[in-house]
Amino acid sequence: MSKDKIYGAGLFIIAIVVLLYYTYWVIVMPIFGDVLNLSWLFLGEEWAWRLPLWLAITVVLLIAAWIGWTMLTTPPPEPLEELEVEEITEEEEKKEEEKKEETTQ
Repeated sequence: MSKDKIYGAGLFIIAIVVLLYYTYWVIVMPIFGDVLNLSWLFLGEEWAWRLPLWLAITVVLLIAAWIGWTMLTTPPPEPLEELEVEEITEEEEKKEEEKKEETTQ
């Protein structure tokens, strides 16, 4: 596994774990922390800043997870040396074919 894939997997896992942890403490705990606590039904001042902040952080973490997933699933590029060698051999083959055509004419 290449370094890019390892970094991508790490970024993806960390982003998802932080997203779940943050969602648990910001959204789930205030609502379900106390079974008899129904104050969350009355969206007060606290939720006026809690939800937009949660949404903004969630978007950033989802973008980070998407980048990590892309890094993990994208195949690594071919080394430039191999590409250059292939191009040189193709050019040489074309030149040889041209020479053969010239000599046959």
